[in-house]
Amino acid sequence: MYAFGATLLLVYLPGALVFRLPFAERKCRALLPAEERVFWNVMISLAITSVVALGLAALGHYSFNILCLINGALCLLLILVSRLNLSFEKPAPKPTLTALTPLVLIGIAATIIFNVPPSEYVIGGRDPGVYINEGIQIAQRGGLNIRDDVVASVPSQFHDIFYPGPSNPDDNYRNHNIERNSYHDVRFEGFFLMNPHNGTVISQFPHLYPAWIAIGYGINGLSGARQTAGMWALLGVVAVYFAGAWLVGRRAAAAGSLLLALHICQIWYGRYPNAEIVMQALTFTGLLAFFRASTENIRFFAPLSALLFTLCVFAHFTGVLTIGALAATVLLNTLNKKPLPKNFIVPMIGGVLLIVTYFSVFLTPYFLRPLLLVRNSGLLGVSLFATMCLLVAFILRAQNNRLSKLATQWLPWIALGVVWLLCSYSYFFRMPGPTLFTRHLAEHDAGSLRTLTSLYLTPLGLFAALIGFSCVLKKSFWRGLAFTSILLVTSGFFFYKIRIIPEHFWAARRFLPIIMPSVFLLIGTFAFWPSSWRHPRFKKPLVRRSLITFGIATTIFFAYQYGQQTKPLLNHVEYAGLIPQLERLAEELQESDLLLVEERRASDIHILALPLAYIYAENVLVLAHQTPNPSQFSQFLDWAQGHYRRVLFLGSGGTLMQSKLIRALPIKSENFQIPEYEQTSNRLPTAVRAKEFDFSIYELRNEIVEPEDYLLDIGEMDDVYIRNFHAKENHGSLNMSFRWTKTISHASLFGITEQRRILTVWAGSARPEHLGNSIAELHLEGHFVGTINATSQIQAYRFEIPINLARTFGQSTVAPILRIRSNTWNPEATNTGLDGRTLGLMVDRISITE
Repeated sequence: MYAFGATLLLVYLPGALVFRLPFAERKCRALLPAEERVFWNVMISLAITSVVALGLAALGHYSFNILCLINGALCLLLILVSRLNLSFEKPAPKPTLTALTPLVLIGIAATIIFNVPPSEYVIGGRDPGVYINEGIQIAQRGGLNIRDDVVASVPSQFHDIFYPGPSNPDDNYRNHNIERNSYHDVRFEGFFLMNPHNGTVISQFPHLYPAWIAIGYGINGLSGARQTAGMWALLGVVAVYFAGAWLVGRRAAAAGSLLLALHICQIWYGRYPNAEIVMQALTFTGLLAFFRASTENIRFFAPLSALLFTLCVFAHFTGVLTIGALAATVLLNTLNKKPLPKNFIVPMIGGVLLIVTYFSVFLTPYFLRPLLLVRNSGLLGVSLFATMCLLVAFILRAQNNRLSKLATQWLPWIALGVVWLLCSYSYFFRMPGPTLFTRHLAEHDAGSLRTLTSLYLTPLGLFAALIGFSCVLKKSFWRGLAFTSILLVTSGFFFYKIRIIPEHFWAARRFLPIIMPSVFLLIGTFAFWPSSWRHPRFKKPLVRRSLITFGIATTIFFAYQYGQQTKPLLNHVEYAGLIPQLERLAEELQESDLLLVEERRASDIHILALPLAYIYAENVLVLAHQTPNPSQFSQFLDWAQGHYRRVLFLGSGGTLMQSKLIRALPIKSENFQIPEYEQTSNRLPTAVRAKEFDFSIYELRNEIVEPEDYLLDIGEMDDVYIRNFHAKENHGSLNMSFRWTKTISHASLFGITEQRRILTVWAGSARPEHLGNSIAELHLEGHFVGTINATSQIQAYRFEIPINLARTFGQSTVAPILRIRSNTWNPEATNTGLDGRTLGLMVDRISITE
C-alpha cells in the first residue's frame, strides 16, 4: 500500500492537479480527448518529480521518503492555490473508442518488454552498469556527487597503488589530454575521482535517468531499479502516438507506434539500462506540448514544453541538438508570422542557463567532451557556423512581405530536395576515406544510413519513410516545423558521424530517442496518408475502404518484418543470474573486510568491483598496476591490517605480487557463466554467448614467506603470481589446469636460494606443424636462463639458475620475475581453428627445487 501510494504521489497526482488549475486556457485543456488528458497528468507529474528529485540530489538531501513528502506537500499547495476550483468549466469529453488505441499499444509493448525480467546488467565496464550504480548511489547516499569513504581513508603515500593521477604513463584507458586535467583518476569505469584526499567521486553521465533508477529502487528495490527503463519505454510508445496523432493523424500514429512497440531496438532498450529511452518519451511529449502552444496558442503548454526539452539534456547531452533545432524553429516561424510567446522563450533561456551551470559544476569531465568536439571541428565547424550566420541574416532580412512570402513558399521544397539528395548520397555513394571535412571517414560512419536500413528498417522501410516525410513536408511543413527541424538536425549529426563503437545494439542507442520513432511515424504516414485525401474520388466508400485496407496491409507487412527480428529476444534475459552470484560473493565479505581487485587491463573481473562497492556497500579498491611496487604495497598492507579485519584479493587475469613479506592464502575459487548476446559489426546479432567469470579470492597477510620448495600450479590459484597470461583453462581428459602464454608473459618465483636453484617449467603446444615449433625464451630478471622448444605433449623443461644469481635472489625481499617470450600464432588468422587469441605455450606448472 505504501508503494502504491508513493507511486500515485510521484507519477499522477501532481500533474492531475496542475492540469486542472484555473489559468492559461483551462477550457481548451478540458476539450482534449480523455486519454490525452490522462497522458498529460502522468507526464506533468514525471516532470515535476524529476525536478524535485534532481534538486534534492544536487543539494545532497535526496531520499525516497523526502521526495514523496515534498510531492505530497506540493499537491496540498496546489489544492490551496486553486481554492478547490479544480473542475473543468464544461464537462470534459468522456472516453471514446479512441482511448483503446493507447491502451492496446501499452498492452502490446508491456507484454513483450516485461515478458521476461529486465537485464541484470549491474556490473561495471560499460554505460548500462554505470547508470544502475549511479542511480543506486543517489538512493543510498542522497547526492549527485559521491563521497567515497574508502578512497578518502587511504593515506596519500599509497595513492599511486590505486589512483596514480593523470601523469601516470600507464593510464591508456583515459581519453584526451584535456580531459586528464579535469579529474584525478578513474575510481571505476564511468566514475571520475575528483579528489583522492576527501574521496569526491562523480559519475560520467547526466543524472535524470539515474534519479529515476533511485526512485525505482525506493519503490521495489533492485528489481524496481532495473524495471525503470521498461516503464519509460512504454511512455515513449504512448508519447510517439499522441505527438504523431496531432501531426499525421490517429491511424498513421497508431501504425507508427505499433511498429515502434514491436521493434527490436525498443524491446532491447526497454530491458536494458540506458538514458536514451527516457529522452525518447520526453522529446515527443515536448513536441506535442510545443505543437499545442505554437499552433493552437494554448499558453499552458509553452513553459511545459520548455521544461520537457530542458529535461532531455539532463537525460542525455545530445538533447542540446533538440534545443538547437527548436531555436531554428522559433527563428523560421518569424517568416510565417508565428512568433512564440515569451512564456516559452523565457523558460527556455532559463533552462539553457541551468544546463550550462549543471554540466560545468557537476559533470566537468563529461562537459569537456563536447567542448573538445567543437574545438576540433575544424573546417566543418567553421562551415556550419558560417552557414548558420548566413541563414540568420537571411531570415532577419526576409521580414518584409515579399521575401517572407517567397521563403514561406519555397522552404518546404528546398528541405524536401535536400533530404532526398542527402539520403541518396548517404545510401548509394558515401564511402570511407578522406573527405572535404575530415582526414578519414570511418567505414561505420560512411555506411551509417546503409547500416540502419539493412539492419533495422529494410530498404522498403526507408523508401516508405521518405515518401511519408515528403507528405509531411508538403502538407504540414509549417504546422509541424518543430518535428522536421529536430529530425533533420539529429539525423544530420548522427549520420555524419555516429561517434560510438559500431556494435549494433549500441549504435541503435543513438537512433533510439528521435530517429527511429520518427521513421516509424513516417512509415505509418505513408501507409495511411492516401486515406485522408479529400478529393471527391477518394471519398467514395469503396475507394476509401481500399485505401484503409492498403494502410492496414502495409502496417502488417512491416510489423511482421520487425517482429521477426524481435522474436529471438522474447525469452532472453541479458546477464540472467548475475545478481544472485554477486549477492553470494558479497555474503563472503564482512563489513570490516577490504577487498582489493586486480587492475582493469588484467581481465574483466574488475567489473564486479563496481556493484560490490556501490550496490552492496563493500570496501573495495581496484589496483592501478599489474605489478604493484613491492615495498610500497607491503607498507600499504601493514596499514590496511590495522584498519580492517582482513585484506582480501580478487583476481583472475594475473597480478604479480613480488614481495617475500606478503603471504597470499588461497580462500576459494569460483567459476560461473551468464548469458550475453553476441556483439557483431556487420549484421544483427542472433546468438547468445556465455560470458565467463573465473576468479579466485586470497587473503593477504604481512608475513615472511620462508624459503621452501616452490610449485606454482598454473591455472589453479595462481592469480597473485602471474601477469599477461590468457585465462585459465582445463584439459578435461588429462584433468590438468593450464594457461596459454602471450607474446611476453611473467611469473613471480619464490624460494630461490643457493640450494634451491633448479627451475622446471611444464609446458607444451598445439601449434600446427606447418607453422614450425613453439619456441620460448626464458629470462630471469633480464638474465637468459634457457629456451623451450615445445612439442604437442606437456613435458618438463629443467634449467639451472647460476649460483651467483640464486645467492642474490635469496638475499632480496623481492621475488624475481621470470619472463617468457614466445613465438605466437593465431588459430583463426591461420585458418587452423576458431580461437581468435594470440597463443604461445600451454604452461601447466612452474617449480623451484633443489
